[in-house]
Amino acid sequence: MAITIRNRRVMIRKGTKTQTINICTEENLRARYDYIVRLQPPFISEETLKSQRFESIEELVRFLEVQHGGIVDKRPTAENAKRSGIHTDLARNSASSWLEEAVNHVDISINHLIREFIQYPYLHRVEHSIHCELYRILMSNRLFMTNIPVERRSTQPVQKEWPEWTTRPEKGNRRGNFDLCVFSPKDFKGSVLKDFREGRIKPPIVIELGLDYGHDHLKGDANKLVNSNIEKGYLIHLLRAEKIDEFEPAEDFLLDLERDYANIKTAYAGVTSTHVAFNLNSNACATYTLSTVYLNSALIDYLG
Repeated sequence: MAITIRNRRVMIRKGTKTQTINICTEENLRARYDYIVRLQPPFISEETLKSQRFESIEELVRFLEVQHGGIVDKRPTAENAKRSGIHTDLARNSASSWLEEAVNHVDISINHLIREFIQYPYLHRVEHSIHCELYRILMSNRLFMTNIPVERRSTQPVQKEWPEWTTRPEKGNRRGNFDLCVFSPKDFKGSVLKDFREGRIKPPIVIELGLDYGHDHLKGDANKLVNSNIEKGYLIHLLRAEKIDEFEPAEDFLLDLERDYANIKTAYAGVTSTHVAFNLNSNACATYTLSTVYLNSALIDYLG
């Protein structure tokens, strides 16, 4: 099956276990693709792709990654990207471009975690375990599979339990720790190992994640991001049946937080034996509203 999007042939191939969306090069020749994106069930339909009215091929690929958990098996080479006018991490290497690409990967990773939590809410017993799962998802992105020099040693972009940048009065003017941080290569330039060991380097991306916590804990996590004036902050809130009565005030708080702070994104989910309420983290969402559906095929369709 083939359709045309932004003057490119898009070949839709459905296997028994996966579906691939193959985006042709500008020549629009069969088997010559700029992108190959692999999807797990539920699969996307031709009608859904046509209805989105994408402004660019990049927007199409991002939609498949963020909204449908797509894995990009192939991207254009730097030469092809330059010829086609496609911007990739191979064709762009400035600090701002690296951060833009990193934010894209973080968005995708968080949405992946939310979908996984909705399907398997008791996969993790405690919060630290789900932190490890998000770390694993983040580190599966090739952008983060790199070593960054620090003095005569090296480190990696994703760090756990990094000290807050700014002290907080409610912590006795001490620094607590961020759950997860992402650094760019430029963040460690000019730093020495002592700066690294003491956490004296400001992270551009910070993720705070809570599991089965109440409203006070949620506000504390939000204050971490606000107090340190993080460039790109994420607040994730996950609740299971035992704490579901905390969901509505938490949702109101999170939506207000996004409205008040443009640098903070939120994602959340609350799951019981019969219902799930959730909101994915995505730039594609024009509005943020509660979606409550029965835990059956309707949910799977919505997530897909």
